[in-house]
Amino acid sequence: MNWGILGSGSIARRWMTGVRLAQDINVIAVASRRVESARKFAEEYGIEHVYESCEALLKRDDIDCIYVATPHTEHASLSIMAMAHGKAVLCEKPLAPNAAQVKEIIEAQKKTGVFVMEAMWMRFFPAFEKARDLIVAGEIGEVRAIEASFSFRTEDTDKNNRQLSPALAGGGLLDVGVYGLHFCQGMLNAWPLEKTSFCSMNTDENQYGVDEQAVLLMRFPGDVLATVRCGVKTTLPDDAVIYGTKGRIAFKRFWSPDGFVISDAKGDRLIACPVQNPPDGGFQYEINHVQECVKKGLTQSPVMPLCLSLKMAETCDDFRRMWGLRYPFE
Repeated sequence: MNWGILGSGSIARRWMTGVRLAQDINVIAVASRRVESARKFAEEYGIEHVYESCEALLKRDDIDCIYVATPHTEHASLSIMAMAHGKAVLCEKPLAPNAAQVKEIIEAQKKTGVFVMEAMWMRFFPAFEKARDLIVAGEIGEVRAIEASFSFRTEDTDKNNRQLSPALAGGGLLDVGVYGLHFCQGMLNAWPLEKTSFCSMNTDENQYGVDEQAVLLMRFPGDVLATVRCGVKTTLPDDAVIYGTKGRIAFKRFWSPDGFVISDAKGDRLIACPVQNPPDGGFQYEINHVQECVKKGLTQSPVMPLCLSLKMAETCDDFRRMWGLRYPFE
C-alpha cells in the first residue's frame, strides 16, 4: 500500500524503523511546513516526492494511507483533511489534545466513512497482548494493583519546544502519561471508577505553564488501584507492574516491550517476545494492523476504536481540570 507522511520530525523518523519491517508498504511522499526538513527526510529514507503543503500531498490519487506525525495541535485538522481526500489515517497519539477535537474527528469519520486510528503503538506489541491474555487466564490470580511510570527530563529550555509549550499542548500527560493510562486500561479492560491526581506546574525556573510531572491515582472495578507517573522534567524508570493475588507481571520499558517477567510461587520466569531494532522497533505491528483493516474495508480498528480514543481524551481532560490547566487554544 502507498503511504504519505505529514511531518518530518523525530517521531516520523522512529516510525520509519517500523516501515522497514512492515509488509506491503511503500512510503512515496512526505510533506512538512519546513520543506528543507522534508527534503532531508526524503533523501534519508529514499522517498520520491516532497511537498511543503500537506494539502498538495493529499491531492495525490496514488496514496492509500496517511501517517500524521505533526505536533499534537495539528492532529485533528490534518486527520480531518486527509479523510476528506479519501485517505485512511493513522494519527500519532494523542489523536487530539482534547475530547472536543476528538469528537470533530469522529464526526468527520462518520461523514466520510474513511478509516482512522490513533497510533498507540504499545497496544500492538506481542508482549502487551501476551501479558493481557495471561491475566485473563488467571495466571497471576485476581489483579489487585497496577502501576506504570514513564517520565524523563528534557534539558531543553526553549518555551517553543513542543514538550514545554502550552500552545502546542505540551507537558507530560499527553506526551508520555497516556502510555501509562493505556497500559492500565488495556491490561484491565476497564475504565477507572474514581480518579485523582497531583501535578507540578511552574516549579521550573522558566515557568513553562505545562504539567512538568504528575501522579495519577485511579480506582478500577474490583477495587483495583492504579498509579501512573509521568513527566517531562523528571527522570524515572520506564517500568510497569501488575500485582495479582498469586503473583505479578513486571515490564521494563513497558511502552516498547520485548518481554516481561512473571513472579509467583514457582519463582521468576522471563516471557520473551523479541522485537527487532529496540527500542524503536515495533511500529510495524500497528502499520500491519492498519493495512489489514483497510484491506478488509473497515472504518475503525477493533483494537483501537475511536470510542476508546474519545474516552482516553475525556480522561485526560478530567485530569487537566483537576490541575487548572487549559491550553491557550481552548
